[in-house]
Amino acid sequence: MFKSRAKSVSRNPKQELARLQAEFDRGRSKEAIEELRALAANRPKSAALRVKLAEWLAKAGRRDEAISELYKLQEALSLQGDVLAAISAGLRIVQIDPTFDNPLSYLAKLTAERLKEETTTTSASDGSTRAESDGAQHKMLSEIPLLSDLTPEELKGVALGMKQRLLYDSAVVFERGDASRTLCFVVSGTLEIKNGNKTLDTAYPGECLGEFAFLTGEPRSATVISLGESEVLELSLESMEEIVRNHPRVRSVLDRMYQGRVLARVLAESPLFEFMSAGERIRVASCFEHMKVPRGIRVVEEGANDGALFLVKQGALEIFSQDGERIGKVGPNQFFGEVSFLTGVPRTATITTTEDSELLRIDGDDLNEFAAEYPQLLRVMKECREERIAEAMQRAKARA
Repeated sequence: MFKSRAKSVSRNPKQELARLQAEFDRGRSKEAIEELRALAANRPKSAALRVKLAEWLAKAGRRDEAISELYKLQEALSLQGDVLAAISAGLRIVQIDPTFDNPLSYLAKLTAERLKEETTTTSASDGSTRAESDGAQHKMLSEIPLLSDLTPEELKGVALGMKQRLLYDSAVVFERGDASRTLCFVVSGTLEIKNGNKTLDTAYPGECLGEFAFLTGEPRSATVISLGESEVLELSLESMEEIVRNHPRVRSVLDRMYQGRVLARVLAESPLFEFMSAGERIRVASCFEHMKVPRGIRVVEEGANDGALFLVKQGALEIFSQDGERIGKVGPNQFFGEVSFLTGVPRTATITTTEDSELLRIDGDDLNEFAAEYPQLLRVMKECREERIAEAMQRAKARA
């Protein structure tokens, strides 16, 4: 006879789940499902138990009940603000029934509510509870790269393009040097970001990984492994291209993501912006224009009156005086144009690309605003200008 073991449930839920799994595997699915349902009811915050319940219901041929459990779960998760876990629940519905109508319909509601102002039409107590719930989900959604800028329909399209990946302890998500182009969103668990034996950072639920390789095509710069069991949602470049075909505006969202996160990483390598926090660099990066410049193009001409500053992301440029003499060069992570910005005088040299290059350009007006907010920015520029003047004088002496 299949007996309930309430005491053991309260003492050790993992062992109880293992016992129920054994009973389910032995063909006692009906009894195991009912005990698991009771276990999940006693622990309403455990999404894992409810996912397991839906899994067993589906295996037992009770698909409608399984979908109902997952649908209720994603609604609860969305109210808690756990958008990625809610997406995961919706994708499980698709796995059970690929023809199910609108398995991620809650997303439309979630993103629509984000755009509305909170009302005070409910009672004081209900309004307080609702506001806290909405605040949690809005904050969660707004902090997730890419997803936060999508419309309801675009968000559903992206979510349906994702694939779930369940990770065991020490499983590798991707390795340093990999050429894979996938974007990973952490649903549950903890991931460690490493370079060799050195731990660089730790990623938690709601965070996004791999955006630099995804957006640029460059190899992975670090290895990511799972600490314990975890789950991620992966979005491949191929899936994203299909999403962009169906939702063209997503391309501009990706461009902004590139601007805000990839370019901010480039700024971190420059002595001009390395003193800023990651969040500050993302804000500054949004004001930069990304330029791809072929070899042999004059980026700056002597006598021009613009006060823009340029940062070299990739490539090489040479600096020429008025009489055509080569007086210097600039390469990756270096900047130029600071003399005109600092002094207000016309350009004092011509700067030309010597190979295909990628540059970041910021207008003088925008740079002035940041310089007023961050005085250290001006100090670094002045120090670099003095170093370049000293180098030029040394070259002049050497020629003499």
